[in-house]
Amino acid sequence: MKHEKYDAATFRRLAAFVGSAEKVQEDCDLIALNGQLEQTGSSRLTQIPARPALLDSGMVAATEASRSRWKIEETSWDGHRRQVAELISGCPPLIQSLPNNLLFVSGCEADSKSKWYRALRSDGKTLLRGTTTNEAIPEYVDAPPNGSVFAIGVEHAIRDVDWNTGMHIADLETTMTVAVYRASDGKRIYATKTNSHSVDRRAFALSDSGQRLAILADDSVRIYRITPAS
Repeated sequence: MKHEKYDAATFRRLAAFVGSAEKVQEDCDLIALNGQLEQTGSSRLTQIPARPALLDSGMVAATEASRSRWKIEETSWDGHRRQVAELISGCPPLIQSLPNNLLFVSGCEADSKSKWYRALRSDGKTLLRGTTTNEAIPEYVDAPPNGSVFAIGVEHAIRDVDWNTGMHIADLETTMTVAVYRASDGKRIYATKTNSHSVDRRAFALSDSGQRLAILADDSVRIYRITPAS
């Protein structure tokens, strides 16, 4: 919910100053709702942080503490801040929310020669960690509402990706690996590799029960039964 903090004349002057490419910052209320759409908390923000994620107790975002060092911090619904974790990344970390107060964080090694990813508990402890070469990119994570499992998808690139200059769709091969992990202890219980990929990062999803995995491949959807990995 947006709250205007400037009168009309001041807003017009600010808009003319920053130009059409930028928005004039307004105060916003961030409101948390539960599964029954009942309000569980709210917080007034003067600026929406980049790449925010949510825990039951507040909003989480990454702030750069020093060169290649990032703080993962939570702002609670009553405005208090706490540090969840501190990580080293050569690029801005990407944070995604998972059920059961878990966070999925991905970033680059300091030398930008490979990628890393972490599944963190709300207290900052690591549930799962992994690294990939520059030919494999952790793209997206999905979990069912009950939070019993979560799935991580990794796209495979034709050549090493320079994270400072970015990448193109043409750099991707036609394969993606999706692995499913148990949320209680981070153990991998299933993995599969498709021969096709979708331009959409959200190319796979787990069923509400967590027992089926659907993957979009070209013009079809493939359904997999989650069975224990050997």
